[in-house]
Amino acid sequence: MLAFTFCTGMIDALGYLGLDRVFTANMTGNVVILGMGLMGAEGLPVLGPLLALGGFLTGAGMAGRILRRIPKGWGHAPR
Repeated sequence: MLAFTFCTGMIDALGYLGLDRVFTANMTGNVVILGMGLMGAEGLPVLGPLLALGGFLTGAGMAGRILRRIPKGWGHAPR
């Protein structure tokens, strides 16, 4: 459980810092629930979080491919 928490926290931090302060932690709970479900915790689903994670990764990959064509600097707000 601590390893899952650490990994999802690191992913959240890297996503926030690497994507110009965009918060990407909406999948953290699904990853934790999936991990606990895979470890055999009673009453926790596996299929739902797995489908949510797959859909998120598919959508993020597609958005990345589409946005790759946009010139750099399109979304930077003045600081």
